[in-house]
Amino acid sequence: MARKIRWQVKFKTLKENDARIDIYEEGWTGGIAELEPAENPFTTEEDSDDDYLKPVRTHTGYLRVIDNGDLEGLMPEDNSQHYIELYIKNNLEWCGYMQADTFSEDWDITPLVMEYPVISSLGILDGIYLDQNKGMGVVMLAELLLECIEATGVDFDRIYFPREVWFSEDESAQTPFSVSLSRQTFFTDNGSDEREAEDWERYDADTCLSFLEEFCKFWGWTLYERQKTLYFLGNSDRFGSGEAKCVINQSVRGY
Repeated sequence: MARKIRWQVKFKTLKENDARIDIYEEGWTGGIAELEPAENPFTTEEDSDDDYLKPVRTHTGYLRVIDNGDLEGLMPEDNSQHYIELYIKNNLEWCGYMQADTFSEDWDITPLVMEYPVISSLGILDGIYLDQNKGMGVVMLAELLLECIEATGVDFDRIYFPREVWFSEDESAQTPFSVSLSRQTFFTDNGSDEREAEDWERYDADTCLSFLEEFCKFWGWTLYERQKTLYFLGNSDRFGSGEAKCVINQSVRGY
């Protein structure tokens, strides 16, 4: 089923720019309910500077709204049920998901503020596993990479790679995307001895996030996400050109 907007939160940024948060739900067929924003309705931050060399950089944060008795169903049942997009001046600035089974209430504040954790698109891959039904045959790294990116459920507009690796002299795609290997590299025998068990001769899969981390560590890259764009940056990108540094310093805050 297609996603459809179920809730919207409209507010002004610190610089008095119009902003809104669209909250989607899979299979929703009703209208759009507008929720009252809290004083600080949306904040996110990237992995801390202490994790600067972390190969995949994700964002976490919070959505905060006022409880007027109209929040039924807002807490998602799983981490991919409620996809959200933040727009500032009608430009998409952030996308990700609300996280399930956890929220907080500030009982010392009137009206009551409800705070829901959010995570960026790449972040949910920590709970999504490589598809075992695709078998254990030989595939190209590009196929595994695409499988993990598609697992975010986000239709990314662009994906950037370090040019010196992505293109050969004749401008054709080359290593690492043409490297072939067995999918079994990323699966572990679960050790089941029960022939009648549903998982007999099955494997424990790596998560899509762990694959992306190993992929980036092997090539010396770091993966960043901005809006609906992914950036694979190499060492020369991170510490060299001003353009690349500008890309990784963008933020949804400060508008």
